[in-house]
Amino acid sequence: MKKILSLILAFCMTLAAVPALAEDFAGDWYFIMLGMTVGTMELKAEGSAVVHSQSGDEETTREGTWTAEGDTVTVNIDDQPLSLVYDGSALKLDVSAMEAMGLSGDSLGMDSSTMDALLQISREPGKVTVKEFNAFTENGTLPEGRTQEEMEAIQMEMMTALFGMLGQMGGAVSDGASGAGETLEVTVLEDNFYVRKARDEQLEGYYLAKVQNQNDAPLYINEVTLTLKDAEGNEVGKTDYMSNCGSLYLEPGEISFVSMKAYAEGGAPAAYEASIQGTSLTYGTDVQLEAAHPELRKQDSYGWANYYAGATITNTGDVPLSQVNAVIAIRDASGALIDLVQAGLYQNELAVGSTITLLDSVDSTTVDYCTENGTDLGEVEALAWVNVAN
Repeated sequence: MKKILSLILAFCMTLAAVPALAEDFAGDWYFIMLGMTVGTMELKAEGSAVVHSQSGDEETTREGTWTAEGDTVTVNIDDQPLSLVYDGSALKLDVSAMEAMGLSGDSLGMDSSTMDALLQISREPGKVTVKEFNAFTENGTLPEGRTQEEMEAIQMEMMTALFGMLGQMGGAVSDGASGAGETLEVTVLEDNFYVRKARDEQLEGYYLAKVQNQNDAPLYINEVTLTLKDAEGNEVGKTDYMSNCGSLYLEPGEISFVSMKAYAEGGAPAAYEASIQGTSLTYGTDVQLEAAHPELRKQDSYGWANYYAGATITNTGDVPLSQVNAVIAIRDASGALIDLVQAGLYQNELAVGSTITLLDSVDSTTVDYCTENGTDLGEVEALAWVNVAN
C-alpha cells in the first residue's frame, strides 16, 4: 500500500501542476488524489504562481508564472509549462501537453482516462491532507475534528478507489499479474440487509455479508455496490464504498466480511441490490491469524449502556507482528448479521509470544436499532490478519 501511494504521490509531484474552477482562475486551488489534499496552488492575479506539494513528510514549494487563454490555463514551473483545460467545472490535464513532456499514458502504464482521473484540481480541499492520513495510518493520530470511525471509513474509501484505479492500469503495479486482471467470483455465504436511522436521522440501508474465496487462485475484493430502491423500483440511494470489512485479500478457501451503507436520499427503500466482486490482480498480501475468544462487552455508564466487541490475538511466530487487524461480526438475537467492528494495532507491534485483546466500540446506531426493534445483540465471530509488505 505504501509503495503504491509513494509511486502516485511522486508522479503527482512531478506534475507540479495547476487548478481551476470558475471563470476567474486566480485564487487558491487544491490538488486532490484519492480524497486527499496532496498539494495546493495559489494563482496570483498579477500572473505569478506558487505550488506547495507534499510527499510523506517532505514539503516542496515552487514558484513560477501562469497565463490563461480561453479555456486553457498554462502554468510554467522551472521552465516546464503545463497546460490544463477548463471543462466547465474544473481543470483537466491536457493529454497532448503531457505527451509532449514524455508523460504519456503508455509511459505511465495507464490510459488517458485513468491518468486524467488520478489528479483532481478543485477549489475545495480533500477530506484529509496527506500528512494527516500518514499520521493516522502510522500511529493512529486523529486529525482535528475527525473520529476514529470517520477516518477508518475514509481509509477504506481510498483503498477501494485506489485498487479500482490500478485495476484499470493494465497491471503496471501488480505482483506478477498481467493485464487488467481476471474477474473472480466472491461467494456470499450469508448476508443481511436492514434499514435504520443514521445519527443525522436520515434513513440508511445497511448491507453485511460473510464471503469466501471458492476459486483455485487468490483474489482481491476490489469492487462493491449497494443500490437502494423504492417500492416502484426507482433508485433512492447508492454507494460503491465499503464500510467496515475484514481482509480484502483471500487465499482459496479463506473467509472475510464486507459491509456497505447507503443513505436513502429519495425516500424509504423497499428493496436493494448488492454486488461484491474480486480480481486476480493483487497488489499485496496478508496472512490470517487466529482470533480467539471473540466477545461482546457491555459497560453501563452515565445512564446508558456502551458496547464493545473484541478478540484476542497471540503472536505464536518468531518475529514481531505489525499491522495486525481484526474484524468482529455481530449478530442479533435471531442470528442475523447486524454490525461489523474493526480494531487494529496500526504501527504498534505484537511481540513474539505476546497476547493482546483488540477492542472497539459498537456503533450506537446499531444499539438504537436493536432497542427500537425489540431485539438484542447476540453472538460474535472474529477474524484477524496481518498485512505483509511487498
